[in-house]
Amino acid sequence: MEKNKMYVKDLEMKSRYLEGECR
Repeated sequence: MEKNKMYVKDLEMKSRYLEGECR
């Protein structure tokens, strides 16, 4: 479960980073 949390957090950071790159 803990590993999954980290994975989700990483995905969130990446998606946010990508969003910033698009703009």
